[in-house]
Amino acid sequence: MPPRRSTPRWRILLNRALFVGVGCALLWFAVEGGEYGTRELLRQRSYHAVLAQDVEQLQHDVDSLQREKTLVKTSDLVLERIAREQYGMLRGNKEILFWTNDSQADSASSAGARDLSGR
Repeated sequence: MPPRRSTPRWRILLNRALFVGVGCALLWFAVEGGEYGTRELLRQRSYHAVLAQDVEQLQHDVDSLQREKTLVKTSDLVLERIAREQYGMLRGNKEILFWTNDSQADSASSAGARDLSGR
């Protein structure tokens, strides 16, 4: 029987280190690699929270608009208020509408306030 050649100790350690390194790389790829890694899942979770908050706000807006729509359809007082405020409509023939130029009044009042303050 020929004498058995023993492999050097450094070669055994190198093989083990390589085996451990490949194992760690495979483990890392299993956790982080691919399309849905851990970081991507955490980012998606925070994005989901933002979207859920947006949906809640939009649902609140829709509910308030539904209530307003119902009031406009059912309440004559609300309909009259909207007609007066947005369209300048009058009720009956006893009311008189006075139009004012608010931009000139605002600039005059702010100029007077500046004169009084000493600026």
